Amino acid sequence: MAASSSGGERGEFILFVVGVHRFIAMAESNVSKSGVFRVKTKLRHFTGAKIYLGRGIRFVRSDSQVFLFVNSKYKRYFYNRFKPSKLSWTAVYLKQHKKDILGEAVKRRRATKKPYSRSIVGATLEVIQKKRP
Repeated sequence: MAASSSGGERGEFILFVVGVHRFIAMAESNVSKSGVFRVKTKLRHFTGAKIYLGRGIRFVRSDSQVFLFVNSKYKRYFYNRFKPSKLSWTAVYLKQHKKDILGEAVKRRRATKKPYSRSIVGATLEVIQKKRP
């Protein structure tokens, strides 16, 4: 684990690096009873995308608020106070301008219900048809 700090009001900047052996140990602990591997993810602060376990840069502000960035590009945007809503490739922008990927899902057609008749215990289909007006 490597750690470095930046001065000023920005708080402490911590970079976590995870080795291969440690990741394998974590992977074994994340296996469920059914044998399915579950990967824990966290959301990026700036873009809203997923960051997988052992990746990213964690920034802790002096008021103890934690921010998670995937690389130095997003950290730099955050430090320079760029607004994610003004950058066209962020999830916030796409959602505000109704260009969200989830919203573009095609509606599936459902099969229409077709009426049919079936015999019931004690009455055949012919008996039921005769009783109908």
